[in-house]
Amino acid sequence: MGEPIPSVPEPSRELPPVVGAVAIGLVGVVAVTFGSGFRAGAYCVAGLMAALALARAVCPNRWLTGLIIRTRRFDVATLGLLAGAVAFLAATTPDLG
Repeated sequence: MGEPIPSVPEPSRELPPVVGAVAIGLVGVVAVTFGSGFRAGAYCVAGLMAALALARAVCPNRWLTGLIIRTRRFDVATLGLLAGAVAFLAATTPDLG
């Protein structure tokens, strides 16, 4: 009679683990920025982006619902390049204070 209809998973009210990790990481970035300055905060942003690229590369998709934008390869490459760019800017930008 035709192709079987694929089952759609039930929506969940639980947040995926990556949401908590990103929230904790952003709180840490803000704390480091206010405590140690712009350069240290920018390095922390770069580190968080690199950690998210690693998470996207190795973790199952069900844990990364909010982080999945395109293909896994595209997401990892984009986050990695952005992490490198932010780290480069942190290293080369003169101190603001």
